[in-house]
Amino acid sequence: MKWKKLERTIYPCTVYFCQGGTASEVKAKMKRLGLIPDEEEKQRGQQLGFTLKMTDKNDRLSVLIWVKSAKRNPRDVSILGHECEHATYAIFQHIGLEGAVLYDDQEVHAYLIGYLLEEALEFFWQKPRFDVSFGFE
Repeated sequence: MKWKKLERTIYPCTVYFCQGGTASEVKAKMKRLGLIPDEEEKQRGQQLGFTLKMTDKNDRLSVLIWVKSAKRNPRDVSILGHECEHATYAIFQHIGLEGAVLYDDQEVHAYLIGYLLEEALEFFWQKPRFDVSFGFE
């Protein structure tokens, strides 16, 4: 299980990235960090990612972005983009920009950005059939 903490974001929120681990390992790490979920995370079968709003010990917003896998492939990157969209909604809601985004619409927005990101990366990252560039661009 890998963790990264972004303490200073452009908005008043701490963001945690987590890759891998079991639900009980993630909960144990959150407890050690003094993070309290704002709501109970719903298990939805075989999850590939989720975003969770939390409160830290100083009563400030923190957001956890968890992904099962973070390999360098279009699908994993698109899942990360999807979860970052959910984090954006949580942060905007916290700072009072609820009118800028409609909370009820966030899932369709997140799926669209994930889809577009995956399609773009599949296109941009593909190797040409006959690559004679010798690594030069």
